[in-house]
Amino acid sequence: MPSIYQPRRPRASPLWQIIHHGWDAFLALYEKFHRKTLGPLDPAAVATVQSFLRCGDLASGFTRLQCPDCGQERLLAFTCKGRHFCPACHQRRTRTIGDWIATGVCHEVPHRQFVFTIPKVLRGIFRTRLNLPQGKLAAIAGVHTFGDYLIFHPHLHALRDAKLISPKKLADLLSWKHSGFHIDNGGEKPVPAHDTAGRRRLAEYLLRHPSSLQKITWNATTKTVIYRSKRHHNTKRNFEIFTAPDFIAAILRFRKGSFEWQAIGKPTDAMDALRSLGEEGLLMQENYRNFDRMFYAYILRSEQNPERLYYGFSSDLKKRLKVHNQGGNVSTKTGVPWTLAWYAGFKFESAAVDFERYLKTASRKAFARKRLLRT
Repeated sequence: MPSIYQPRRPRASPLWQIIHHGWDAFLALYEKFHRKTLGPLDPAAVATVQSFLRCGDLASGFTRLQCPDCGQERLLAFTCKGRHFCPACHQRRTRTIGDWIATGVCHEVPHRQFVFTIPKVLRGIFRTRLNLPQGKLAAIAGVHTFGDYLIFHPHLHALRDAKLISPKKLADLLSWKHSGFHIDNGGEKPVPAHDTAGRRRLAEYLLRHPSSLQKITWNATTKTVIYRSKRHHNTKRNFEIFTAPDFIAAILRFRKGSFEWQAIGKPTDAMDALRSLGEEGLLMQENYRNFDRMFYAYILRSEQNPERLYYGFSSDLKKRLKVHNQGGNVSTKTGVPWTLAWYAGFKFESAAVDFERYLKTASRKAFARKRLLRT
């Protein structure tokens, strides 16, 4: 049985309801209650919240998709693409990066996850400085600054070869008394060498969002947030209650990099390691270079002659549009200024090039005018 398309309902999200009802109060109370822990209100944080409130809303813009065979159409709302704050956009990126780590970074050897916790006395430093330490390409690591119930709990997750540290060395590290440092593997067995799904699961856990929508309950009557999770060892209960402004303050604390992922070491070190794998390494090397990039097929319209269109391809739309308007392209030199009339993003360069060629055929130019540009 074919699946039924289910459009997103962003306003049904408890986080959206909390932000919608509590944002004005948060701004009004910020200087008095939150500036001490969060510092001056960052304009970028305000922009992040405003973008989140518009995310997935058709009224804020959309792309119209149509099947060229049957003519059926779907409207795809624009998203905010915000990491660490918007759960939907963050989860899409988590899935993409998690798959890349599981299939394109990790070799088929046993892996396991370790959690490194730092002493409380050092956590104040990590409140404002969330950069990963520099080192060699030996593991995939993520700095998490959040704990259960959105408490400030900086710790390091690392996905690495299961046999890199000997049992004797691990025993030495675990023998420290009252240092405040802690190493934990969660009691799980290493993920087997050929278990791609297991590596993906660990990677997605490492990259997860600070909060979980399943744990959030918004009480519209009392204007409070109930956050449920496991029983906490300090409070001896499995829930925490926030006012809307306090919950917004707690989650905004992790907006600037609840995690940052990177290959530790110089880029050349990573590329050399990939090249050493032969043909398989060359494919991974290409993924390494192109990951986190988008490729675009686009349509420009001449302001001198609105009927004149130009079809192109680029990996940097802003830069390419600037080149066109500065006369740097022979085909568009006589039509300046040009405006971006339409574009579509693709993960792979070949897909963007193919779609550009597809649009340049005579029949598809008519399709573009009728369906993409509505002219």
